[in-house]
Amino acid sequence: MTNPILVQAHKDIQGILDRLGIATQLPFELLQTVVPVIAFERPTPSTERLCWGRVGESAVAAQNSHVGIFNPTGSGRLIHVDSILLRAAAATELIPGERDTAYSSPSSDKGFRDRRVPGTPAAVLATQTNAGALLAVRGEAAVAAVNEMAFLPIDAYIEEGQGVGLYATTVNMALAAGFYWEELLLAEL
Repeated sequence: MTNPILVQAHKDIQGILDRLGIATQLPFELLQTVVPVIAFERPTPSTERLCWGRVGESAVAAQNSHVGIFNPTGSGRLIHVDSILLRAAAATELIPGERDTAYSSPSSDKGFRDRRVPGTPAAVLATQTNAGALLAVRGEAAVAAVNEMAFLPIDAYIEEGQGVGLYATTVNMALAAGFYWEELLLAEL
């Protein structure tokens, strides 16, 4: 009697081989003694680099805290910011927007999510305080409680010489952000 699980496995494996363009017929009898395994490993990326990093700004009297990510001129990359994870010291409104310059206090707390990739990401994560907004406002988000995390799926593309950031509308507010982005090599797009 033929095992129905083996029959389905044979169909599934043959379907995968066909989709991959591997022109071979897998003998059904082989499944009764050997279990085939197809393993796929993603090669070290050349056109994309997944990155992450964090920045934080301390509370400063009568000043709004800003955090942001900037793609420096000459980086050779297009940056796609997927999301930002935010934490504020108290309930506040967080305003996202665009900038054409980096904030004044850069952070080196960044890296590639694929640990096989050497070096550091091209993007600049930075903070700054100012009495008021230092960006062109493009939306809003909120942190509802003290030290609550807010997730902002921003999905923004940043060309060289551009950036995105957020600021807390409440003054004297500590603000931290975790950025998750992808760097695409312009020469290979």
